[in-house]
Amino acid sequence: MGLFGKKRSSAEANQERRLRNLIEEETNREDEDLEFLTYLYKIKDSEVEPVIRPRSLFLDVVEMIMSNPVDFKSGERLATVYRAEWIYRKLFIYDEETPNVEDLQRVFVELFDEGGAIAMNLFHVGLLQTFYDKSNYIYLVNAISQYPNLREVFTVLVDYGIAVREYYIDDGEYLANLIRVAKELSDAAPMQYESITATELTKVQRMNGIYNIDAVDIARAEKQLQETRHIMDHSVDVITQMDQRNKQLQEIMEEVTTSIQDIGRREKELMQQNAEAYQKDLLDEYKKEIKNQKKQISFESKEFVKQMFEDAETELEQLRAMAKTISSTTTLEITKLNQEAEKVLRRVQHMVNDDEEVRRILKQADDNQEFMRKVSQIEMFNERNLAAIEQVVTNQARVTAEEAEAQAAAVAQAAQPTVIVQQPSAAAIAQEPSVIAVQQEANANVRSANDAVDYTVNPLLDPEIPFKDRLALVMREKKRRMQKGEHFHEMFDDVLIALMEDSNPYLIGPSGCGKTYMVRQLTELLNLDFIDIGYINEEYDILGFQTATGGYSTPNFYLCYKYGMVAFCDELDNGNSRATVKLNSFLSNVKNASYNFPNGENVRRHSNFRIIAAGNTSGNGADSNYNTREKIEESVQQRFLPIYVGYDNEVEKAILADYPDWFKFIVLFRSATTAWGESSGMGDASGILTTRDASRIKQYLDNDSFDTTRIIKYEFIQTKDLDYLLFLENYMKDRVASFPEATEIFINFADQVEKIREKGGRR
Repeated sequence: MGLFGKKRSSAEANQERRLRNLIEEETNREDEDLEFLTYLYKIKDSEVEPVIRPRSLFLDVVEMIMSNPVDFKSGERLATVYRAEWIYRKLFIYDEETPNVEDLQRVFVELFDEGGAIAMNLFHVGLLQTFYDKSNYIYLVNAISQYPNLREVFTVLVDYGIAVREYYIDDGEYLANLIRVAKELSDAAPMQYESITATELTKVQRMNGIYNIDAVDIARAEKQLQETRHIMDHSVDVITQMDQRNKQLQEIMEEVTTSIQDIGRREKELMQQNAEAYQKDLLDEYKKEIKNQKKQISFESKEFVKQMFEDAETELEQLRAMAKTISSTTTLEITKLNQEAEKVLRRVQHMVNDDEEVRRILKQADDNQEFMRKVSQIEMFNERNLAAIEQVVTNQARVTAEEAEAQAAAVAQAAQPTVIVQQPSAAAIAQEPSVIAVQQEANANVRSANDAVDYTVNPLLDPEIPFKDRLALVMREKKRRMQKGEHFHEMFDDVLIALMEDSNPYLIGPSGCGKTYMVRQLTELLNLDFIDIGYINEEYDILGFQTATGGYSTPNFYLCYKYGMVAFCDELDNGNSRATVKLNSFLSNVKNASYNFPNGENVRRHSNFRIIAAGNTSGNGADSNYNTREKIEESVQQRFLPIYVGYDNEVEKAILADYPDWFKFIVLFRSATTAWGESSGMGDASGILTTRDASRIKQYLDNDSFDTTRIIKYEFIQTKDLDYLLFLENYMKDRVASFPEATEIFINFADQVEKIREKGGRR
């Protein structure tokens, strides 16, 4: 046996092995098809010769049928094989000698694929034969397989395709036309099918230059042709007349042109003569004007210098008067201080053995010391004006507790008391604490309910001092803190100005955007104390109440009003609207106002007293995220200045300066939550990341406590349902390319969301 004989025997053996495997597979099935199995045995024993050739193609078809138990169930497989043989006879006219037999064999097998043309009863030999590339038929079936009225559409499409095929050379254009027509048929009612296919066929015919023209169309065309000829004859006459008129017009234009040229030449000569005369006159006027201007400038410069010196002299006189006033006032205060000191020392002489009285005297000495510090503070605050003052009174009484005790001992020995007043040197003045440090120390010494109220106005809030000067001083301190790394919200300056102007700012913003932190920064910068009185539930949260024993329950609001602190009414929109109306009595900001509290005390409004409120809503009631909020009474709203304080990316950027990848991820994540809120129509989305969360993330990263996975889990995923998480993931996936630094963190987020999705939403 030769080489080819061995190859053929090997191929035949392989086919026999495949057939045996198919028989064994069918035998082991639960839904064994006996008729089909018998047929396979007959093929194996050569009792029946398959119509489909070669034998390998037959086995491919049988394998495809057996591998598709959904479309070809038990009892249907043999009938499907017979149908395959019928199709084979139609397609493979010359058996294995049929042109393009390999491509045709591949398409033939694919007809029996799961959900394919045979299974869906979408096979038509005529339509298949219209394609040069038979695989396009498979593509067509797959394209229309999802239409609800599939059978009706396919039946009409077969007739249309066979009719229209002769007008197409390219298979691709033909296939595209069939898919488009099938879509139109699927969207239309059955009664419209004939009209749609007729219209489409007419379009294709006209694209190929085929028109159905009857006698009426010919007669109409001849009539239009005659009318066109008549119009053309008339047009020729008109054009001839226009040519004659153009010739006449051209002759006239030539005559006019010649006349204009003559006139222009004469005018040019005349203008040249006039121009020479005008030029001479203009030069004379120019020289005259230059001479006058020199005189005027000389006069005005002398007047300007004179006025400048007069203004400077006026300003200097004002500065001298101011310096004299301050000097006189300071001298009087120091004189009073010395008198008080002498009184103190005389009392020490008589009461040296009374410990309680000694302590009171020592306190009086501290108060004197505090007064001198305030004098120094005023001097320093007005440094802009004092630069022109000829002499600065800077005496400061420094009576310490040790000095007072020493003086008390001297009095006991009948020694004459002496008040020591020191004049600080220039170096000492340079080392004086800043205005802010002095004011903070002064505030710390006033906070006792039993102390006498110090009504000294904070210079930064004193309306007698120009606002621009006060604001400039505060802004310098803010700049200094920023240089040391402190972060300020973008709305900080607006709130600062509102607070200094006593305009009762109401900070509106979502939870965690930094409202409370901003209040703390404001009070530190203005050298004020503040008390967070929380939301107002009852009137006694503001006014306090008389106790059953006759005492008085002192509220924090009372302390702020009396001692000049900032009352911070947090979550104003979460309080009792009937109780918050009581704030109206304290929001008018009338000068020298006072209020009778329930303890019977008429308390004078301290000049340093301020109110700041904050809330999550605008005061008009609940929204989607803050559904327990009440509407703030209109009269209260009108007395507050609303300022919106949202999340500030610049603050978070500064917080996460060492972790730019996390900052970028936060920006991307927040844009996704915003998109969710807009798409759902629910307003602000829930679970948005706050500035407070950004600070907490920085802490985790600095301490290396939580890794990326846990931070994502606890800060970005917990409490959110699966639909929300999937929306966030898809939104960020489409945009993460614009935030390359955040890619790795986003992948971690997406992996955790996918795991939750695989678990059906369970964490």
